[in-house]
Amino acid sequence: MSAVNAPDADLDFHAWPPRGVGGQQVRPSAGVLVVHRETGIAVVVDRERSQLKNRREAVERLRALLGLRGTTQPPPVASDSPRILDLVLADVPDRRLRADLQARAEVGRERYGVYLQAHNGRDALRDAYEEACDLVMYLRQAIAEDDEDPRPRRALATAARLACDLRSMQRGVRP
Repeated sequence: MSAVNAPDADLDFHAWPPRGVGGQQVRPSAGVLVVHRETGIAVVVDRERSQLKNRREAVERLRALLGLRGTTQPPPVASDSPRILDLVLADVPDRRLRADLQARAEVGRERYGVYLQAHNGRDALRDAYEEACDLVMYLRQAIAEDDEDPRPRRALATAARLACDLRSMQRGVRP
């Protein structure tokens, strides 16, 4: 069964007490966390007073995320194409960035057993989109941890535009 059509048995549900003052109408729990066991993708919803409504919305959001994600991609395989790192290094003049890119390429080689190459059996735009989504999340974390620094907020706006552009480039996704 595909992850998009995951039955409730493949999901973990967690609830917690509502935030704020409850007064006479204390609800036992309202917020809901839903986790897809196979992928680890999680969604939190606590907008409504009703736990049932929050649960339904969380499951809908989770299934939408799983639909974006689709099936898992195969691991990369070696090809006759040049290393992407070599192509990137030819375009990047900054010495410090070049060193960081080389270090990241080594992490990828250690993790996957091959350097990143074209025609490696994976959808490069999908990988880029998923990484851009991670970038948006990390930048928002930086803002939450230090709201005084304006640089992450500017970078977040740029990253979000990039993620939207990459999503529109996905095969089968309309802009």
